[in-house]
Amino acid sequence: MQRGFLWAITIIYSCACIPNAEAAGRGCCSYHGGVAGCAGEGLGCNDGSLSPGCSCSGSSIQSQQSASGLPHASNRERAQKAVDKAVSLLGTPYVSGGSDSQGTDCSGLVQQAVPDYFPRRMTAAEQLNYLKSQDDEDVPANELKPGDLVYFQDNQGKVSHAAVVEKANLPGERATGIIAASSNKNHQYVVRQKLDPRGSLGGKLRYAGGGRPR
Repeated sequence: MQRGFLWAITIIYSCACIPNAEAAGRGCCSYHGGVAGCAGEGLGCNDGSLSPGCSCSGSSIQSQQSASGLPHASNRERAQKAVDKAVSLLGTPYVSGGSDSQGTDCSGLVQQAVPDYFPRRMTAAEQLNYLKSQDDEDVPANELKPGDLVYFQDNQGKVSHAAVVEKANLPGERATGIIAASSNKNHQYVVRQKLDPRGSLGGKLRYAGGGRPR
């Protein structure tokens, strides 16, 4: 009788280490069927995968941070996957509202590059706002790194374009290279583009912000 009672308490404690409401609020496992519970120090999802954006610590879910504690420390694995995915989509036709290899728009390209980050399909403006809400935004144009997400605003101040950084700016050597789904009538597909030193794209799109999902 006593042994069975202790076993029950242990199971209750283990299940309580992850509050599902908090997990859902952070978008954890949103693309993997929801939160299952702790998996070692990581966060287990219902489909058996791990969420790289969240970790399990005591009785709460915490955003993963680098050992240095820098606010914009890079998740190198996520960043490399973002670049690799964006490169694989080069030449994909531009399709408004699209988000797969058959056709994609700019925000759809970004969502494919970081499929486990945003909690739902979002426009470029919504993505930038979400990055801000997670404190993963506000990367200056001159500090962009491969895998970062970049956003642009038009002359009316509307955030209307998004892209993935492929190559970082090296002063005096090359411009920052990005991969974006272009709706330009001359090239309506996923292309490589370059930013000017201020992070602007062409003469009509100004740098609105850079994000570095952790």
